[in-house]
Amino acid sequence: MVIGVVILIILCIAAIREIKDASDERHMITTMLVFIAGALIIFFLFPNAAKAEMRLKNGASGKQVREIQELLQEQGYYPESSKITGRFGDTTEDAVGLFQLDSGLNSDGIVGDITYKVLTGQPIPQVEEIFTDPQMTSWWDVRNEIPINADFAILDCRSGRVFHARRWSGGNHLDAEPLAVLDRDIMLEIYGGEWSWDRRPVLVRYDGKTYAASMNGMPHGSEMNDNEGIWNNDFDGMFCIHFKGSKGHESNKRDAKHQACVEEAAKCVADITIGRPEPINRVGGFYR
Repeated sequence: MVIGVVILIILCIAAIREIKDASDERHMITTMLVFIAGALIIFFLFPNAAKAEMRLKNGASGKQVREIQELLQEQGYYPESSKITGRFGDTTEDAVGLFQLDSGLNSDGIVGDITYKVLTGQPIPQVEEIFTDPQMTSWWDVRNEIPINADFAILDCRSGRVFHARRWSGGNHLDAEPLAVLDRDIMLEIYGGEWSWDRRPVLVRYDGKTYAASMNGMPHGSEMNDNEGIWNNDFDGMFCIHFKGSKGHESNKRDAKHQACVEEAAKCVADITIGRPEPINRVGGFYR
């Protein structure tokens, strides 16, 4: 959309320069033609530009809200005792939040494009993650390449399972959280249904680069991130991801088991392409 607007502006400027000495009538006609040409360019080159992202929340009203209430009621989330009003209030917000939670989405009570597609049974757009050419990158470089609040994909080398996470903090190594309930569930399955300090070789995919790494599977530090982390991912705290040369926060020493897993991850043959709902409406990395 932005590119289309820029094209239209450029065309307008060029036209104005060409007709600056023309009569008012010719000026008007030419300007109208320029705008029509620009609109056609935007329409054909950017067909989705005019499609506004859905974002309905508490306080909204109208036909779309009524439709959402009806869909929620059909699926057992909107109380039968509550009237279909077309007004997005607390009851609708609670119903949307519960539906999102059960669907592995961000449970914030806001209806975005992804929530609407899941609610109506439409196919969800996919984004691909390809884990190839893992690098034994030093943690002291990784810490600058994967910034705080960055979202990334993690491939567990031994099981082949993939989930998504977000960097919360970390000075000596990376502290992360599962991005959503769905990711938390996959991570728990990787650990056999029980959280553990066991180290596992993983590949971290961020911004087109694959890093050899090692993670543990024990939520900890909940007292540190209660007010700053992802509050609705059903994960009480954070987990650790180590890279080449990283250290423990308290010991300030390298963990031999983590480093061994990093080396194992570097040998991981993982030409794997995975799909994940694309975060069309994204706030803080959540899926709506």
